[in-house]
Amino acid sequence: MSDRNLDAYYYSFDPTGCDLVDAVLEQVARAGKAFHCTSDWNEDDFDGQSPVAKTQAAANASAQSILALIAENDRLRQSENETIVASFAVVSANKRLLEQRDQLRAEAEACAAVLTGSYYMDPPDGGDVSIPEQLRRMAKDAERYRHYRMGFIDPEKVDRDIDAAMSKGGQGNG
Repeated sequence: MSDRNLDAYYYSFDPTGCDLVDAVLEQVARAGKAFHCTSDWNEDDFDGQSPVAKTQAAANASAQSILALIAENDRLRQSENETIVASFAVVSANKRLLEQRDQLRAEAEACAAVLTGSYYMDPPDGGDVSIPEQLRRMAKDAERYRHYRMGFIDPEKVDRDIDAAMSKGGQGNG
């Protein structure tokens, strides 16, 4: 609530609730109280300033405050826009990361599907061997097989014999 005097002799103003506006209205009310005719408002009052000068000064001060508030509002809006843009960038990056995670998860599942049971895990119950370690063990077996196969005169016959044994259920521990 404003403590400003908004009453003149022949008129009065209701407080607006905005002190910046009420300051201007107070100067108009004081001028109306000090001088009965508006043509006298250019004459200096008891404090050496005319009502017109006081009203102008109150309006200028109010305008400066309003312009400062507008500038602050614009700055906050710009900051809000920058925050929104940054948020969209974070959301977009997060979406890409989630897609990469899902792709990596699918690739890990595909790698796990290649593994033959618990053969490349530690006995007796399969243990807790990571998929990359199981794949390293599988690669080592493949390397041994390639080395073993080089010692035979007919490596293709060795492959056929192994494939035939595997198709009959003789896959070893897998």
